[in-house]
Amino acid sequence: MNAEEYLSRNTRLNAGLLQVLRRGTAEIFHQGGSGVFLKDRISGAYMLSASDTTLGRRWLREQETAPYTLLHICDHDLAEYAMRRYHFPTILECLQAVWENGRPDVPQRLTIREASRAELPMIANHYTKLDMAELEQIQRLHNLFVAFFEGSFVGFIGCHLEGSIGLLKILPEYRGQGFATELEAFMVRRTLDLGLLPFGQVETWNKSSFALQRKLGMQLSDETLYWLF
Repeated sequence: MNAEEYLSRNTRLNAGLLQVLRRGTAEIFHQGGSGVFLKDRISGAYMLSASDTTLGRRWLREQETAPYTLLHICDHDLAEYAMRRYHFPTILECLQAVWENGRPDVPQRLTIREASRAELPMIANHYTKLDMAELEQIQRLHNLFVAFFEGSFVGFIGCHLEGSIGLLKILPEYRGQGFATELEAFMVRRTLDLGLLPFGQVETWNKSSFALQRKLGMQLSDETLYWLF
C-alpha cells in the first residue's frame, strides 16, 4: 500500500499529509499499510499517521539525527510519546475540517485580493500566532488575502505553510455579518481551483470556529490530531 492509499482511508484525519503529498512537497520516509511518515519541504513539519503505535515510535526515533522543531501527529498515544521524548513546550489538539461538497455557494459581497508586503504589519498586529518571517513566507507564496467591504478593510485569510486554510480574522466591528463564511468559501474555491484539498484545523476548545465550519458545510474529523512545537 502506498502513501496515498493509506491516507485516503481516512481523508478527514489525514488531510494534512494528503495535501503535502498531492502538491509534491513531501519527503517520504515510510509508507505502507500501517502508516505514513513524511516531511513537508515547505513548512519543515514532520508528519506522522500510523495505526501501529510501536511502528510509529520506531519511525520517529529513526529520524532523530536532527532535533524535531515541528511535528504533526494523527494519534493520541504517539503524540504523548513524542511530547515526553522530545520535550516540546506546546501541543495543540485539533479536529480537521474538510470540504467534501463540490463548490461552496456563498454570495460574494467582499472585494478580496492578495495581501501586499506593505500590509503585513497591519496583519501581524491583528494575528499574533505567527511571526513576521512566516507571514512574509506565506505572502511570497501568494497564500495571504485581504478583504474589503465598500472600501473598508474587513479582515484577512490565508493558507498555512503546510496547506491548511487559516489565518482567518474579521475586525470586531464587522463581525456577525457572514464575512468569515464568505472569506473561507473564497479560500475553499481557490484551493479547489489549484487541484488541492480544502481543509482547516480547529483547536478543540474553539466553539465559534466549529460553528463556522458547520455553517459553511465543512466535515469534521472524528479523531483528534496534534501539533507539537
